[in-house]
Amino acid sequence: MAKLFSSFVSAAEIIGVGLDTIQLNRAFVNGYLYALGIYNGYGEGYPVRTEYSEVDGVPVVIYRPLTDRGLRPALVYFHGGGWVMARAWSQFSLHKHLAGELDIIVISVDYRRAPVFRYPVPFEDCVRATKYILAHGEKLGVHSTRVALAGDSAGGNLAAAVSAKLRDEKFTPRNKLQVLIYPALQACDLATPSYQQQKFDRIVMAPEVMAWYWSIYVTGNHSLAEALLRGNHTSIKMKQELATGKLNHDLIPNHLKFAPYSVPDISHGSDVIWDSIREVFLDPYFAPLVADDFTDLPSTFVWTVQYDVLRDDGVLYVHHLRRAGNQVEHLHTEGGWHPMLELRFLHPQEDEAMLQIRRFIRQKL
Repeated sequence: MAKLFSSFVSAAEIIGVGLDTIQLNRAFVNGYLYALGIYNGYGEGYPVRTEYSEVDGVPVVIYRPLTDRGLRPALVYFHGGGWVMARAWSQFSLHKHLAGELDIIVISVDYRRAPVFRYPVPFEDCVRATKYILAHGEKLGVHSTRVALAGDSAGGNLAAAVSAKLRDEKFTPRNKLQVLIYPALQACDLATPSYQQQKFDRIVMAPEVMAWYWSIYVTGNHSLAEALLRGNHTSIKMKQELATGKLNHDLIPNHLKFAPYSVPDISHGSDVIWDSIREVFLDPYFAPLVADDFTDLPSTFVWTVQYDVLRDDGVLYVHHLRRAGNQVEHLHTEGGWHPMLELRFLHPQEDEAMLQIRRFIRQKL
């Protein structure tokens, strides 16, 4: 059943990033996510009100417990979908569940998406919404010093990037936590062990799909996808620097290097392509894993899963955060796949992951 499901989702995602049919396939993906939300039953039975609103001009969906408690902690959530698919309401069932189970306010940000709105627009929308929530929490019933950021996949990228931005600007109050669910954190190396593994296992998120999403996020089209997959988008010098530094595969545990893993060839590249994209690809708000500074970030929970091209992004990020002295919890689910957050009915380990995420938020927020 899992293989059938993964084939269905991969086909949907591949079709979904075809620019000529993107609106149609957005509707398909949104409908599919909404149906999953109903089927998995996460949000059933919780007295939570849904509000559609705006914060500083950015649309949001607010999930608010009905009981009167005064100011509440809040979870600001950035949805996944490759910066192209899904909407703030797509994971309504999950958000109702978290709001009701934790007695917090969940605010899902409906940031603008590629291809029309490329980087940095989605990121800037998330920064603007988060700053408003932190600065004007009382207007929303939010305790401004008890705010967490969270997101899955592309949303995990945005959560990590916003956390870093708030730190860099010394914005107060800052978010207290970040919860990153199989986050996408870099686009310089699409030959990590997890990308290599998925060339063969191809469980849901194939490397081609992620390459297309990265390309669309940057350019608004597929023009970079082939170079990303072949590793021809970076220069030889940058490959060598990253391979011995922030993206060093030796930092990834050997038990995650499944056959037929091989050390990538770093003797080829393109100075021409790299010169045209270098500024964006090394921007820490585009790719938090290639940042120069990992210090002074909020307490962090990272969830990675076995069958996911993004797995090693999360593994490496955990390494760098810990080395920089941050508080980090890392949950890795063997046998899990991207995006099992919505697949409670297919993967019983998803319930254990959600238990750990709820515990982290409850204890730390």
